[in-house]
Amino acid sequence: MPYADANRTIYYHLGGSDSVLIIQNGKKLVQKFKNSSASLLPKEILKFFSLSSKTYAVNLKTKEVYSFNTKNYELRLLGRSNVFESAQNVRLYSVQDKLWVAGTLPAVVVLEKK
Repeated sequence: MPYADANRTIYYHLGGSDSVLIIQNGKKLVQKFKNSSASLLPKEILKFFSLSSKTYAVNLKTKEVYSFNTKNYELRLLGRSNVFESAQNVRLYSVQDKLWVAGTLPAVVVLEKK
């Protein structure tokens, strides 16, 4: 799932790899994650999202959450989160300073930075 930041730059993790596809102003660039503590296996894909002006990524297979620096492409492991346990196919919606997490169950979790 592609992610677009506030500057309309698009980030798309190239599944199972240590690289991200970046599309900015019509130009494409493949960039390796820097200082990555992620050990991504084939078929594992990171989903990017933002919360309070910061960018994060989640591996829905392992439930690991990472901080992602869009300036230097650093990907740092923050830990695991049970918020994403509801389903393998979670949809993420960033609205202002809140993150809405919807899975296959008839419920939605809302996260907000305090």
